[in-house]
Amino acid sequence: LTSKRAGAYSQQTASQQVDRYVRAHLTQLVLSLVVVLALSAAVWALSWTRPGLQGIAAGFVAGVGVAFLYHWCVISSGAASTTMGQAAEEWTNSELRRLRRRGWKHVNHLIIKRDAGDVDHVAVGPDGVLVIETKWRSADIDVDHPTRWMKDAVWQAKRNRDDVRRLLGWRERDD
Repeated sequence: LTSKRAGAYSQQTASQQVDRYVRAHLTQLVLSLVVVLALSAAVWALSWTRPGLQGIAAGFVAGVGVAFLYHWCVISSGAASTTMGQAAEEWTNSELRRLRRRGWKHVNHLIIKRDAGDVDHVAVGPDGVLVIETKWRSADIDVDHPTRWMKDAVWQAKRNRDDVRRLLGWRERDD
């Protein structure tokens, strides 16, 4: 029914994007790793005058090179935006956790229909039920002039609300 971890769906999607990118560009990535290791070895060899620093310098070059390759894969695969979506879901989860003191309970990553995606968060408390769809954007959003992206997000939130309402057999409050 649910995974208790916020952002689980986004994390899985981002991992799949990176995996596809790595498989498609494996030769170039292996060659890049060879270059990184060669640079690290060159730093090792060139720092013979400072024996205590050889390992540190070579390790630094190797570490930075591997980190660069990893970030290159995340950005080039398109997973960076998905990863930020995961972070946004985790931020929303941490805010919902603060409501526990007021009698609220919540679940993350609720799957009602297998082919319809997930409901990011559902909170149940003394004031009712909240169905929350978390979105992240890197660009400014003008709420007075909705874009297609905003309209799609609102449609998704309403669909999720209706799915949760049907699941619980509840009606909307009149007030």
